[in-house]
Parts: sequence; structure tokens; C-alpha cells
Amino acid sequence: MCIGTSTAASAAAFSTVYPQIAASFDEGAKFSLLVQFCQIATVTLINEIQRSMECTNKNQHPNKLDIYRRRMRFNLQQVAHLLGHKSPAALCSYERGGRMPSLVNALRLCIILRTPVEFLFYSLHDSLKAEIRAEEDRLAAQTTQRTLF
Repeated sequence: MCIGTSTAASAAAFSTVYPQIAASFDEGAKFSLLVQFCQIATVTLINEIQRSMECTNKNQHPNKLDIYRRRMRFNLQQVAHLLGHKSPAALCSYERGGRMPSLVNALRLCIILRTPVEFLFYSLHDSLKAEIRAEEDRLAAQTTQRTLF
């Protein structure tokens, strides 16, 4: 059932929106169809929210700056002030993934948000780690071959 509505009100609303479908079912079937309709609407709403969240961070290396900022209960202006910025525009760009902060600003963010840099920029950290480990393995394989011959 849809949250915040009574069964009768939901059934009436469903009947007005979909009169052809509602007319072909008895009262019990209307309720069953209404529950199915609400579940579909809920799933659609959840998918829309997830899609909009994905669109907010379009960089190939997403970050969790906004999550940690909210966890510390800071707003954009407060963190921008602590970073030494006059406006929150740069911080907003960092959070969206439009720009990467400088090393100094990344370290400042770690201090302000009280979390390690690899937690804030997890995707970048993981991809760099994978690249470096792969290169280490390739170099180790080359050195092993040279010593054998």
C-alpha cells in the first residue's frame, strides 16, 4: 500500500486515474492491483533517485566529499571558509567531480572532515593502487626472467 494514504482513498485515486482498469476488477482485485501499482511507483521513484545521484558526480573518479561533509554536519560555506575559499563554488566542483583539489586542499579536506584521503577519494585511490600493483607485478616478472638468463 502507498505510504500516507488510506486504502479507500488510494483505491478512489486509482479509479479516477485508471477508470478502464478499475472497472474490470472487483473490490478485492482493485486493492491487489493498487498494491502492485504503488510498488511499481515506489521502485520507479527509487530508480529515479539513484539515477539523479549518479548524474551529480560525473567524473570517472567519484568521491565521498559530500557524504563526509554531511556526516560532520558542515554546510558548503563552512567547509569553504575552513579551506580558505571566499565562496563554496570550488568545493561544490570538488564534490561533483568536476575538479580535483590540489594536494594542499586535499590534505585540508582530510583534516576538516577527519578522515584519510583514500576514504575521500576512494575511486581514484583504488584505480591508482591497481595500476601500481600491476606495474610492480610486470617489473617483478621482468627481473625474474633476467636473472634466469
